This record gives sequence, C-alpha cells and structure tokens, in this order.
Amino acid sequence: MPDCDIYPLSEKAVVISFGDAISLQLHQLVMGASQVITPHNFPGFIEAVPSYNSLTIYYDPVIWWQKEVDHQKSCFDHVREHLLNLLNQPFSAVTTQRPLHHVPVCYGGTFGPDLAEVSAELGLSEREIIDLHCQIKYTIFMLGFVPGFAYMGELSPLLSISRKPSPRAKVPGGSVGIAGQQTGIYPLDVPGGWRLIGQTPIPLFNPYRAQPTLFSAGDEVLFHAISEEEFHHLKKSTP
Repeated sequence: MPDCDIYPLSEKAVVISFGDAISLQLHQLVMGASQVITPHNFPGFIEAVPSYNSLTIYYDPVIWWQKEVDHQKSCFDHVREHLLNLLNQPFSAVTTQRPLHHVPVCYGGTFGPDLAEVSAELGLSEREIIDLHCQIKYTIFMLGFVPGFAYMGELSPLLSISRKPSPRAKVPGGSVGIAGQQTGIYPLDVPGGWRLIGQTPIPLFNPYRAQPTLFSAGDEVLFHAISEEEFHHLKKSTP
C-alpha cells in the first residue's frame, strides 16, 4: 500500500492523504484508490471525491449506525479500518488514458485582458504564451471553488506566474486563467484572481443536464486557439 494518512474531516467525511505536493504521480495514486474504494464501499457511503493528492470519502453515519452491529468502535474507526483493508490490497496508480477534451480558446484582447500584462512580466511574446499554453495536455486534478471549475496542471514552468494582487469582482464565465503551475476555466460569472489570457465559448456547467459538469477529475484537456469570429460562431451554435 502506498504511504497515506487517513484522518476525519468531519463526522460525515474522512480524508485519505497521499502527500502534500501537487503532482501527476500523486494524483494518479488518488484516482487508483478511488477505483478500488468506490465499488467496495460500506453502509452509508455517499461518494469519493478526488483532489490533487487526497481522496475525501463522504458517508452518512446514521445509515452506518443502523447497519453496523459493532458499536464499540466509533464510526471513523470502522471506516478507517475498512479503507485500510481495501488499500492494503494490491492496486496501482491510474495511468490509463482518460477522456480528452479539445477546448477552443480565443486568446487576448477583451477575451484575455491579462495576456499583455503576463507577456510583459514573463518576458515572452503573446504568441509564445499562447503556443506554450496549447502545447501541453493537461490533467484535471480536481473540481472545486464553484461548480465545474477544473484545476488543471501542470503548466509549463515558463508560464508560472502569481495570481493578480487584487481579484476581480467578476470574471466572465468561460474565461481561461493561469496561476502558479496551474490553468483553469471559470465556468460561471464569479469573482477570481487568476490571470485571464483567453476565453472559451464552450459551456462547462449546466444544472439541467444529467451530468451538469463537462469535466471530471482525471480527464485531460488540450487547448487550441481560435479567432474571434470562430468564438462567436461556436458561442451561437453550442447548446
């Protein structure tokens, strides 16, 4: 079993932590653990939610209490024991190919209001930034912040840059941002502090769909640049 730490997050959740770093290797361990645990769950199990380097297990303790005959141990102790038994079985990091999303982005101008600033700060031309951003096939480490916001990595070291000193009160939905070693897309109009370099016309979140979010943790994303004309055409034609 890979080294991990299991601790309670609340009376309804536990965390399995595989470390502190943000890396593809740790994330693949997280996804491997999720594939082992989810089909062999326990009474009251709700879901397993992956992040960069940990897996959070949510459950209903009332259901567990009704089903579990041994009440000498706490709910957490039983859940931890169950998880350790599963993780002690041979399992490997998930390295198989995941769904790949091709995401069109109109870079710069009103669509990427921070691109010129990023260019000046990093000493790269806007074209170089766009090319570097489109060269990498990103892994979605987790969804969070708002519904459908995908934290992706790892960004080219040449594009590593801090967040804005002061966040915007409103970032348009579809905006593509970079910060640190990550890139992401704002699915909704929300406040945000990442550097905005472009925008996609593809909707990322729809609460009326059977699967509300376009992305899932572990999916891969490849960006490609489009013109403003193509942006407006796709915006109109995409449901």
